[in-house]
Amino acid sequence: MRYAGAAVGPIGVAGAQFLLSLLLLRQLDVADFGRFAFLLVISQFSISLWSALFTAPLLIAVGQKGADDDAAAPRALLCVSSLALLPVALAFVSLASMLGAGMRAACVFGLWGGLALLRHFARAWYLVHRAPARTIASDVGYALALLLGALMMMGGAARTSLADAALLLLVSAGFGLLPFARSKAPATVRAMRLSDMIGYQQIWRRDARWSLLGVVTTEATVNSQSYIVTAVSGAGGFAPIAATALLIRPVTVAINALTEFERARFVHDLRSGSLMLVARGRAQLRWALLGIWGVTLVSALALLALAPALVFHGKFADTILWTGVLLWFVVVLARAFHACDGAVLLASGRFRKLAQLSSMSAIVSVMAVVALQLLLEPVWSIGGIALGESLYALLLFRAARTEMRNRAKEQGCIFDSAMAR
Repeated sequence: MRYAGAAVGPIGVAGAQFLLSLLLLRQLDVADFGRFAFLLVISQFSISLWSALFTAPLLIAVGQKGADDDAAAPRALLCVSSLALLPVALAFVSLASMLGAGMRAACVFGLWGGLALLRHFARAWYLVHRAPARTIASDVGYALALLLGALMMMGGAARTSLADAALLLLVSAGFGLLPFARSKAPATVRAMRLSDMIGYQQIWRRDARWSLLGVVTTEATVNSQSYIVTAVSGAGGFAPIAATALLIRPVTVAINALTEFERARFVHDLRSGSLMLVARGRAQLRWALLGIWGVTLVSALALLALAPALVFHGKFADTILWTGVLLWFVVVLARAFHACDGAVLLASGRFRKLAQLSSMSAIVSVMAVVALQLLLEPVWSIGGIALGESLYALLLFRAARTEMRNRAKEQGCIFDSAMAR
């Protein structure tokens, strides 16, 4: 029950996106589906960049002792993140156009990318200020709008286009912003001045630059195959990788939702010195994610064995489907294992450490993906991600254990097995 409230919104969003992806897999040609899936990858990467530059430093700024009476850092983050929305949206338009999405679809994708980032910052703002109800309402509103639109597309007579899918995402993001419209956030926006940007310099030097490096290298660890395969083999080559990744969606949703929830709790628990609460939450999160992984694996294998056409509509060979799905479950197993350790280090403000560790795993991932792309079919490139993620899991586990041990020494506690797990 602890995770139910935190997960209901993201699960709803992911479920609606999953339904939309299934619809597009059936109605779009392979290349257009690959374009849509790749733009979703870019959107998720942009959200990770926003987390590195703005939302993760926001957690630390609000969680620091004495920060309750100092709103300079949150105002600086709000100001700079707002100004950065326009160039990011234009970059989205350019990328979508380069992929061959068409100018109309590219412009709508750009608007959606900007709104998605605005909503992401607003979600983090209310989570860190202990007002999760608006965050949950935003997720539910986004999910319901996306679900309703996907159902209307599914029942409509006309064939869905890439531009239609982009428009649905844009409208849904707009609905997701409504719960933030009547709140304290607009007053904060009215108080914001351009001079607040100056405060971001210290945030950049202390936290954001290392967090950004960590996100870029982490992206290379977990998604380098998306960029390499798309660059070498085009959107059509990326399509089976994206299609088989649909079956691990429940695990990735759980990782993102529950980790974000626990990370906010870890910030406050570490601030108050409640080290055992952090250790307990870390262990509970790990076992919850591993349990979800096991259930999802069994369901995916049953689907592949009994009715693969239900999802993939005969567009890919069985060998490609089995190879892609099994490799993806190795990837997501490592990701589920290390998510809790990353949350502890991030809540502790160890951005530089995370960047160093992800740099090591990124090198392994990129080299392995390039080698597999050259030697085998594109779907085998997922194996390179599995290698990088596994190394990252090992490194993060050791780093989080060291962090807990050091904090226990500072507080005069005994570092026991509960903290080491």
